[in-house]
Amino acid sequence: MNMVMQLRRRQQQENDKDDEQSMDGDDDSSKREKIDEPFSIQIGSVLLLFTLVVAFTVAAIFYQASLGQRTSQSLSFREHQMLIAASPGRRPEHVDVVMIEEEGLDAMPPIELDISIAKHDAFGVAQKFLKNYTSSFTKLAQDLQTEFTHLYGGIRPSRYLLSKSVMELEPEGTAWLRLLREKENSELHMVILGDGTAAGYGNHHEDAFSFILQDILRPLMQHFHIDFTVSNVALEHVTLFPYLWCASRFIKSDLPIDIVYADFGSLTSSNLEQVVRQIWGLQQRENSSPAAAPLLILRDSKDDPERIELLHSYIDSGILTSPVLMEWTDAVGPFLQVKPSLRPNGFENWDFMVNSPHNKKSYWTAKQHRLVAWILSMFFLKQMELMVANDQGFSDLQEWDIEPEMPSPILATGSSLRDPWADFLYHPSNALHCLSSFQPANNLIPSEGQVSKDALLEQPKGKMFYNSGWVLDLENVERKEKLQSQHLGFQDLLTSYHGIAASGTLEFDLGLGGTIDSVEKMIVCESQAAPQIESCKLDQDVTFTINNKIVHSLQRITTETVSYLGKQHCVLLTFEDGGVKGKIRIGARVSNDKVTVSTACSISHIIW
Repeated sequence: MNMVMQLRRRQQQENDKDDEQSMDGDDDSSKREKIDEPFSIQIGSVLLLFTLVVAFTVAAIFYQASLGQRTSQSLSFREHQMLIAASPGRRPEHVDVVMIEEEGLDAMPPIELDISIAKHDAFGVAQKFLKNYTSSFTKLAQDLQTEFTHLYGGIRPSRYLLSKSVMELEPEGTAWLRLLREKENSELHMVILGDGTAAGYGNHHEDAFSFILQDILRPLMQHFHIDFTVSNVALEHVTLFPYLWCASRFIKSDLPIDIVYADFGSLTSSNLEQVVRQIWGLQQRENSSPAAAPLLILRDSKDDPERIELLHSYIDSGILTSPVLMEWTDAVGPFLQVKPSLRPNGFENWDFMVNSPHNKKSYWTAKQHRLVAWILSMFFLKQMELMVANDQGFSDLQEWDIEPEMPSPILATGSSLRDPWADFLYHPSNALHCLSSFQPANNLIPSEGQVSKDALLEQPKGKMFYNSGWVLDLENVERKEKLQSQHLGFQDLLTSYHGIAASGTLEFDLGLGGTIDSVEKMIVCESQAAPQIESCKLDQDVTFTINNKIVHSLQRITTETVSYLGKQHCVLLTFEDGGVKGKIRIGARVSNDKVTVSTACSISHIIW
């Protein structure tokens, strides 16, 4: 907080300086700025009235002109972000602001457009660098801008949405420009990670923002001969772990991961740090040699100085490059205050959701997904405009490299770093492997003859199935929801292997051909079901073996991010004598005869 106070003192001491060009060129005759200058007029005589009117008119003209000439403080961009985040309800004095009114939106309260942010959006970049340049790309870009402004109320209101929804932590960085240039005549692969909201639950799967984004951007990307693909592998009812350990296994494409959009709802700052470190590890697991981390777009708060400083620490270490924060929920507030019949097209039927068992207030509607897709599209459009400007010599952005070096965890406490499973959470590497029974991964395949056959996922299973082996099945709640929403197009299934004592031993061979390098620790997770009083406990009711030797060291992982609805659902197995080498076969057998079909034990993931 001392840093913020120092910034505010600097803010009062230094003169403003800003090179913002006038935004009047972006408006047409139906759009106007509103600048309120309260004054009182005493009716005395016609001459006095005329004098006051003339004086006020001259003053207003000079004041309005000063908006384009006012300069901003010599604050660094990081300091500027910290200052705004520390005072979310207060506008810093050095930020130029214009008041917005738009024809047809008279019922909407005035909204402020921060020019210092807006000049970095797709409209500002085009105005600065490409105003007098025409090509097939600029025609496509103009068409995209026109459609965006038509959907969201005009030029200034739509730019307001962008300025309030997106924060670039390195707006002058060149990472996005470099990525696009590297992907010319190639494929650009974006991956969506997250929960049911990011997956699109509550709607038809095809209405998820990821598919809309792909459709909007592909024509523009094709101008640069870039094949743009979005893989949405977000899953409903999942926790950070084991999901992040296994996320790369849910991706059907063999393409490298170039961009990650991550949305895990409300995260603590410590949990956010785990996400950042794991996303860096995703790319490492898919490459035999160190690879560049994917560029990150994170749905997260822009108003928390601790989180912004945390992200900047990972920028400084080279782990993050030009990350972007996105959060649009506050930005739409003024638009939703307008009567539904008077709202811009993009806000019509704003709250409508299809009839689905997955409907939750926290999930987005189809119109909300479309807004997210458009905000992201305009961000990508800006990057493509910068590339064109750079190629044409209109911009001289310089590129730089920072050798990535993973720092020690910043927010993790000493005790959590001493946990025997800490390496799995805080030190991701290309040596991490995962097998999962969740679909679409479905790479956790047991040895032949150990799973009950003819057990349909759509049907509940009785003891007869369990007596003949472990059962690949869904939890009851999951089964009910999936049956009711199959028509919506979602393909993910949180299947797991369920067993009781009569089901016998379930065994898995790990590694290619059954042989891998030495393994000292392994994590086994069960299905993510709502906790029950008498539900199976992996560390108490199941006996695990490695190459037919009983594993005696089992610990339930107690970290918050490895739990579901308060239930800790993963255990750590530690092997004796320095680990196991060569062929590895892990076995699991329910050793508690009191475990019933309704409280059956389950296995869904193995991580080592």
